[in-house]
Amino acid sequence: DATIVNLAHVGSRTRDVADQLQRLARRVARRREHLRRDGQGREHDQRPYGLVVIHTGGNDALHLTRPTHVARDLSRALTAATRLAASTVVVTGGNFARAPGLPLPLTSLWSWWERRLRTHFWQVCAQYDATYVDLYRDAASDPTVGDPARYFAADGVHPSDDNYRVWFWEIDRALRDRGVQVGLT
Repeated sequence: DATIVNLAHVGSRTRDVADQLQRLARRVARRREHLRRDGQGREHDQRPYGLVVIHTGGNDALHLTRPTHVARDLSRALTAATRLAASTVVVTGGNFARAPGLPLPLTSLWSWWERRLRTHFWQVCAQYDATYVDLYRDAASDPTVGDPARYFAADGVHPSDDNYRVWFWEIDRALRDRGVQVGLT
């Protein structure tokens, strides 16, 4: 008994996610106002979604987006998300240094940038009481280490189905820890 609305676009950065969620929040607000004017009552005042999942940050790390800009854009995204749902989860990707398809001299730079961004994600999510799922792991705690063929797609950059499965369980555990019940199975 769920409906999933996917607004994702390949290559989006956090600023794009914020823009998408702000547009959706404005559309929802206009629809509510229209329904109220037509006498549909206050039942349309509630937030239309049970959960907003924001998966962002990887492309910001790839493009070396300034952490302060990412924090500002994440704040915009979370402001819009709070108008749309009672619960929000923010997910950032794994460690770029683990992707076998990326050039080695740059993986350490991207990994370092991801660590810088994570601090801002933690801070902003805490301000909005959003569940933050940090999928970044060092080599010692990364379950994907040692089997890149299993955990990465053929391009050597994107996660495989098995890697996404690991991410799914991390997201589910984080939501359960926060008491958010969304019926994931």
